[in-house]
This record gives sequence, structure tokens and C-alpha cells, in this order.
Amino acid sequence: MINKKKVLLASLGTLGGLAAVAVAGFMVAGPMVYDAKLSSVLNLIEKRVSGLNLSYEETSSGLFSREGIVHWSFPLNRSNDFNLNDLSGSTSIKVVFAPFAINGEFHSEKGGTLDALLQQNLIAGFAYQGAFKVKALLPEVNLAVKTDNTVLGLEDGKCALGQIALFISASSPDKADLEFNAAGFNCKSDVKYAGQSAYSVKLEGLNIKGHPTYINKNININGISLGLADFYADFSTLYAIGFSPDDAVRDPSLREYFSVHGIGADFEIKDPDKDGFSEVISDGSGNLAFAFPFVEYGERQELTEFNDFKYNFSLGKINLKELIKVFKVSEKEFLAQLIKAVGNNVQFKLNNLSSSYKKDGFVISGTADALIDKEKFKVKDIRADFDVKSGKDFTDYLVHKERSDLISSSLAEGKITFEDPYYVTKFKLQNGDVTLNGVPFKAEIDD
Repeated sequence: MINKKKVLLASLGTLGGLAAVAVAGFMVAGPMVYDAKLSSVLNLIEKRVSGLNLSYEETSSGLFSREGIVHWSFPLNRSNDFNLNDLSGSTSIKVVFAPFAINGEFHSEKGGTLDALLQQNLIAGFAYQGAFKVKALLPEVNLAVKTDNTVLGLEDGKCALGQIALFISASSPDKADLEFNAAGFNCKSDVKYAGQSAYSVKLEGLNIKGHPTYINKNININGISLGLADFYADFSTLYAIGFSPDDAVRDPSLREYFSVHGIGADFEIKDPDKDGFSEVISDGSGNLAFAFPFVEYGERQELTEFNDFKYNFSLGKINLKELIKVFKVSEKEFLAQLIKAVGNNVQFKLNNLSSSYKKDGFVISGTADALIDKEKFKVKDIRADFDVKSGKDFTDYLVHKERSDLISSSLAEGKITFEDPYYVTKFKLQNGDVTLNGVPFKAEIDD
């Protein structure tokens, strides 16, 4: 009688042996395939990028590894502003063959016209490095590329640029996940206006994610997510409009300020219909603050702050491919191309637009649509229906004190109502006529 335990052990041993042979075969065959196909891959890339020239120089060859340098050059137009015939550089690459996987890393090398160009333009410390991994059993490709911190010299100051990173992950040839991260930048002028830098601009924590697909030789992006931790700009008004620090002006201290932080936004593009038109959906939130002016006669002014700003809308329908062409046509063709990029009936739905301001804020929701005459290239009709709530503090901000009678008269006429702490109305636009709470409205024009 056959001992089942011995059969099981023999079977496991056989499977283990086959697995070991498969692993060894993959690790031995990998370098051989790499050596045989590398030149073909470089040639394919050259064909896809017109003018690009690539060459490979092997620097080390191990049983399960390869190291080398890829030299590259790209021709420039004779009329370029850099007085260079081409851009060139080198990238070191190391590939290690593991069981059912290929691991690699690469980094930039010094030399080439790219380095000379960067130095010529006062860009110091620029370098890049990255890593990739290819899995064989469960097909997956991962790529990460990062740049080092860089200092950019300006005519009147400098910018410190933080690390930039790009991550790509794909488990099939027709779709991928992309992520772009930028640590940010900090730019400051050496020129002084009333003892302060002409400008100070800072950005931190930019993040963009996308999920492109490649179908029928077309690249589509069905969704994009954007995040921004912080951005601010503080600058001299005189610098912005072209005055020098020595010009005699009434207020040399005049400055402006704008900032946003905690920004998050998602954009979704629905699958196009048979005519190529898609619905676009987006929602986001954030906080913003500004002061125009920020400093006046040496005194800092109060910031206008909108916190917990939120929006959610849908827009349809748009032909994104035709919309991109808008940026490529001449001014004469601009309007015709823009009309071509939208449907006969453009519909906009605002589910929410709101923000807090001091003790209250505002809330708006509603719909609007426009009928397009594509033969005459014009809008035939616009209809809108919005519910509007504006807090007392926010309304006081919008309406100057000298026009406070406008609020009281609108209350008396029923154009608006007051539901503490909000002024409330229903805005309607139809056939060119505007009503507020059903009461006809005509804008007064000051002399």
C-alpha cells in the first residue's frame, strides 16, 4: 500500500523543484532578454519622439544585474533663445532581476547642454532620480520619478523650489494611476519698497491625481483630484504696476495680499455619448483671504476671509476634444470653435455654492441652461433659477453703507425676505426678464 504521506511529500518536493527551476529560469533569462531587446526599445522610443537620439553605454554586467548610462539629445530650432543646437544629457540606470520581478533605479548625470543651460539661467542644484518595478506573475508596473530641491535665480530675487515627484502605477496596458506631488516654492525679491520685499510668493503641498485610460488609440482622463495645502502672494502695488522704489508717489507702502489654503477639488468626466459630448461634475472646498489693499500708509488693513468655501456643480454637455482645439485656433475662429465644443442645450446645475463670512455667509443653489444656435453662432436663450441666501454680515460687505436703502426698499417690495440671519430670494431669468421672488427687477444705472 502506497504511503499517502510519502506521495504528498514527493509531490510537494516536485512542485518546489519546478518552482525553483522557474525562478532560476526567469532570473537567468531576464538579463538575456534585456541585452537582446534594449536597443529595440530605444529605437522604438526614438520613433515615437521625433528628433530624439538615444544611445546606451554599459558600465557593469553581473549575473542578475545590468548597469549603464543612457545618453540622450534632442535638436532645437535654429531660432531658439538659448543659442544651442540641441539639449543633451545622460541618465544612469541600474536593473536587478529578482524572482518574477525586475527592479530598477536611475538618476541624472552631470554634463551635457542641459546642465550648461540651467547654470546659464541661474538654476542651481537641479537633479532627478527614480525607481521602477515590473512584476511578472501579477502584471504590474510601478514608476517613481523625483527631482532634488532647486534654487532658481531671478533678476531681482530668487526662488527655492522643493521636491517634485511623479508616481505611475499600471496593472494593464489600457489604464494607469498617476499622482503628481510638488513640495512647493518660495520666491522672494531682494528689491525693497518701503522697507519690504517687492514680492513674497509661497506655495506648499500641491497634489494632483488622475486615472487615464488608453482605448482605441485615444487617451482619456475620466477623473482628476487636486489638493493644495497653502498658497499666498504678498506684493507691492507699485512694483506690480511698474514703479521703481525711488519714484515719488503718495503712498510707497501700498501692498496687496491674496491667499488660499486647504484646497481640495474633484473633477469627474462622464463617458461621452455617441456624438462625443460629456457631462462634467465637480465639487471642492477650501479657504481664501485677501486684502486690496493689504497695507495702506503703513497700516495693515483687515483681511476679507471666506472660510469653509464649498461648491458642487454639474455642466453638460461639453465635447472636450473640440474644447481643447479652442486654444489652437485663431481669434477669428475662436467663437465658432467654442460653439462647436458645446451641445445645443448647455445645462448647468449648481447643487451648492456656500461659504462662511464673519458670523454668517452665503448659500446658493439652482439651475441654468442656454440654447445655442450653432448655425448663427449665437446664444438663443438663457434661463436661470437660483435660490439665494445671503447673511447680514456678507450683505453689508457687498452693499456699501451709502446704498443701505437698497436693502430696505427691496424688503418693502418683497424682492427679498429676512430669515435671521439671512436675506433670502429666488432669482429667475427667462426671456431676458429678471425677477426676485417673482417681483420684476431692473438694475439702476448710476450717472
